[in-house]
Parts: sequence; structure tokens; C-alpha cells
Amino acid sequence: MQQFWRRGYHATTTRDLESSLGINQSSLYNAFGSKSELADAAIERYQARLDERLFQPLIEAEDGFAAVDQFFRKIERWLLEDGRGCLMGRLMGEGAARDPRVADRLSIYRDSLANALSAALTTAAYLGEISRASVGSRTQVLVGAVFGLNMAVQANLGPDAISSMAAATRREVADWRAAGVAA
Repeated sequence: MQQFWRRGYHATTTRDLESSLGINQSSLYNAFGSKSELADAAIERYQARLDERLFQPLIEAEDGFAAVDQFFRKIERWLLEDGRGCLMGRLMGEGAARDPRVADRLSIYRDSLANALSAALTTAAYLGEISRASVGSRTQVLVGAVFGLNMAVQANLGPDAISSMAAATRREVADWRAAGVAA
């Protein structure tokens, strides 16, 4: 996972994987079958971390807007933590989706992200803070914001720009809450 995160899917060679795992090429292929299958396992592990740390709190939130605000605070820290950004953003940005296994994992990620954000906004709608009809479009705005933050990291825009983008997204969400159901 660390190799793919640091170097990307295409730039990570089997030799890189051998070195980081401390095994030879035949052991690598015996254990995982292929680079694609190893990437699949690594991405699955990363997705589990995202689900637990970022997505589950959105799904379980009692206050949808507060959960979305907290999510964007967490994702900002996640992206800036060590300068690598998000593994999924890295893979999407480099076009790793050309590999069918990676494409499937990225699709799961996109669906998980959208479902978690939608769950939090649905909670806000249930509480009467926004209209139910707006949940879908607002979810797409937030998914786009997450993708934009990921690409900002990959484009090396720097911590100030990424923090500014995350703060702008949080302000937009706060405006949705302030405007209420009419918006």
C-alpha cells in the first residue's frame, strides 16, 4: 500500500514491491498472482481505513451538517499529513483506472464517498435543515470538492491552497445550513 501511495500504480515496479515486501519476484507472484492483484489487496486495505475513519462518521452522524464539516476538517488533515495526499486521488490522477482491478476499486471508493456524504445530507434533510430534493445535487458538489482537494495535492498546490479550498467548502456547507430548507 505504501509503495502505491508513494509512487503511484504505474511507477511502482515489481522490483519496488519485492524490495518493500522483502520477498523475491516468484514469492510475490505466488502470494499475490500479479501486480494488479497486489494493488487490489492494498487498495482494499486503504478503503477499509477510509471507511472507518472518514466515511462511517458521516453515515452514523446525528447532525449531518456538523458531520460534513468535521469530514472536511479530517480530510484536510488526511491529505496534508505527510504530503502524499490520498491514495485514491493519486491513483485517479495518474490514470490507474486503466487496470480493471484498480478501476473496480476506484469505483467502490467513489460510491462509498458519495453514499457517506449523501447519508449525512439525508440526516440534515430529515432534521428539516435542507430539502430532501437537494440531497443528490449537494452530494455531487461535495464529491467534486473532495476530488478537487485530491487533485490539488497531486498538483502540488501546497498546504495553504488545500486548507483554503477545504475551508471554502466548509463555509459553503455552513451557508447551506444557514439558508435552511428554502435553499
